[in-house]
Amino acid sequence: MNQVPLTPDRHGQLRRRVGPLFFLADQPLVPLSVAEAARAAIDLPLAFSRDAQGGLRLVAILGRSAGENVHIGPQGGWLGGYVPTVVRCHPFSLRMNGEQALVVVDESSDWLSPTEGEPLFTPEGGFGGELERLVALMKAQLPTPVRDRPVLDAIDASGVLESWPELGEGLLRVSAPRLEALDDASVLALRRAGGLPLAYAQLLSAPCLRRMENLTKLKRRLGERQERTAARESFVLDDPDAGMLVFD
Repeated sequence: MNQVPLTPDRHGQLRRRVGPLFFLADQPLVPLSVAEAARAAIDLPLAFSRDAQGGLRLVAILGRSAGENVHIGPQGGWLGGYVPTVVRCHPFSLRMNGEQALVVVDESSDWLSPTEGEPLFTPEGGFGGELERLVALMKAQLPTPVRDRPVLDAIDASGVLESWPELGEGLLRVSAPRLEALDDASVLALRRAGGLPLAYAQLLSAPCLRRMENLTKLKRRLGERQERTAARESFVLDDPDAGMLVFD
């Protein structure tokens, strides 16, 4: 990955074309923001992990072991369910400089093209329509320290987290007994910080682990079907508010 600041001088002639998600094929975890947790919890198991500084972060589990992502099909399509914002906005992201957000782009991505897709910039050097939409989405839903850190710190400080041994080292989940045992003052503090809905979202997402077994079987069937036919199906990445499904 080669992320650099996005500028019209350097990237003015480029376009974005949505393509296969092979860049995610070996990633079992992707970051989530607090803002998208409630929707993501319907389809994806959520967990917490530690960043390099020891701070808490929210992640979606896409595979049960290192190098596995059961959501990516043999042709690079998303096999169903909520598509995290970091995936929908590829190859763009935000780099925080204090409270200022700088748009960066992965120049190594094959979703960038000089001839195909939506132009990144207008002839005048402003964001193109599609890029403007993605930037608005990133600002609203990408994980950002200013918006997410107070919520995650409150959950961390509450003492409700425990290790998740079934998923290996490093992942944490909310302990229902610990959450129930909080006194009224602790529950109120967690609610005021916005951590209570996130704690419940993580708890309610845990059964989604069973869906991953079904996705593994689906991925195997799709691979067998692909071996039987040379025809490549179209790749579609729909807007999350219009079904949130990507098929291959």
